[in-house]
Amino acid sequence: MSKTLIKVLTGLLSLIFGYGLYYFWNSLRPNDDFMVQVGVGALGFLASFVCLHFLTKGSGGD
Repeated sequence: MSKTLIKVLTGLLSLIFGYGLYYFWNSLRPNDDFMVQVGVGALGFLASFVCLHFLTKGSGGD
């Protein structure tokens, strides 16, 4: 149960970070193409999810 809750929280935090990065990129470069902004947000989401996944994994294998 706790592992599932950690994964859900990791996903939500990553989603918030990805949206924040999209919004930040849009405020810095408002004339960029929409797909570039979405790509930056998606890459930010994936990068933060991978980082949080390995940070919360702990020692030992699962």
